[in-house]
Amino acid sequence: MAKIEWWLLKYEKAYHHIKSIEDYKNTILLNEEEVVLPSLINPPSEEEKFLYLYEALEKLSCFHQNENYFKQEMAIYKGIENEPQKVGKWLSKNKRFGGDKYVSFFVDYLNYSLKTNHLKVFLIKDNSENLFVERGDFKYTIEFLKIYCQLDIDKIDRYE
Repeated sequence: MAKIEWWLLKYEKAYHHIKSIEDYKNTILLNEEEVVLPSLINPPSEEEKFLYLYEALEKLSCFHQNENYFKQEMAIYKGIENEPQKVGKWLSKNKRFGGDKYVSFFVDYLNYSLKTNHLKVFLIKDNSENLFVERGDFKYTIEFLKIYCQLDIDKIDRYE
């Protein structure tokens, strides 16, 4: 992830520049209001491919920002896993991650093969490239989500 973070910083200005040009090219005036439409160019231009790549890596980077939080939460969970009341509170506390923000994480990044040694970054409108990220960079995110999904979410009320 360090290389991805570095790449995002290196190309941040280029991303914003290209994004503004592409948005301008795809902007129409509708009822005196500017509306940016998605590009209909198929296959996508090199600029659009760059934007898709940047946005996909930025999304992955946002997911990675909570890796330390998940590490802490897994340590807490391991200390309370045999105490239903505390597990219920733990589930409630983490619902915004396990039940909301990260609900599609497995489908988005691990649903490409039975042998998931890496996370696959899917690029919208560009299937010509395969981009994989080290699974170890998301060790605690994956561990947290597996535990969260294994627990019966409907039991939250029972635990409280």
